[in-house]
Formats: sequence, structure tokens, C-alpha cells
Amino acid sequence: MLYLVATTCLLLGGATGWRVAGIAVTIELLGVLSVGALSYLATDLFPDRTVWSHFGQGYGFLPLVLPFAGLAWLRHTSPERA
Repeated sequence: MLYLVATTCLLLGGATGWRVAGIAVTIELLGVLSVGALSYLATDLFPDRTVWSHFGQGYGFLPLVLPFAGLAWLRHTSPERA
């Protein structure tokens, strides 16, 4: 859902769209980092695998890579750089 928000905001354009996309991708990154760490440190909290557990290991670590790629893209397309 967060990637849908980020993509829609980028398609709409403008500084506000870019900012909302950045917030959405940052939330995604914080989620995958916190759930990934907790799935190793407090295994009882995540008895079943999720997309974010173990930093997305069951999904080829794509859930961990995508937010970093998204933030890199946002930095590259920053309205301030234009």
C-alpha cells in the first residue's frame, strides 16, 4: 500500500507529491528494519513469516532493497535539484 501511495504521488508530481512519496518510502524502510530486527531478537513476536520478517529473506531481501532504491530515486529526482 505504501508503494502505491509513493508511486501515485510521484505520478502526480510537484513538491508535495515528492514529499509524501518520501514519507511513504521512509515508513516502509522503518517498518522493514524494525520488523526485520525484531524477528531475530524477539522470535516469539513473529511466529509466522511475514514479508518484512528476517528483512525479507523469504522474498530475496527485496523488501529491504526496495526502500533504499526508492529513497535513492527520490534523491535523484528531488525538486530542489531541478
